[in-house]
Amino acid sequence: MIKLSETEIHIMQIIWKNGKTTSFDILDEIKDDDSISENTIRTLLGRMVKKSNKNNREVW
Repeated sequence: MIKLSETEIHIMQIIWKNGKTTSFDILDEIKDDDSISENTIRTLLGRMVKKSNKNNREVW
């Protein structure tokens, strides 16, 4: 099972809700939290992909 942080879960909820989405779309949805930048979103997405690959390509 893939363990996700709260922010990663929030990102996944946005992806599940919107379907195909970009990092800009994700950033627009969580813009209330000023501490999250575009680069942070991209970093988290990259980490989530690595977590998925380490877990036998398990789909979220």
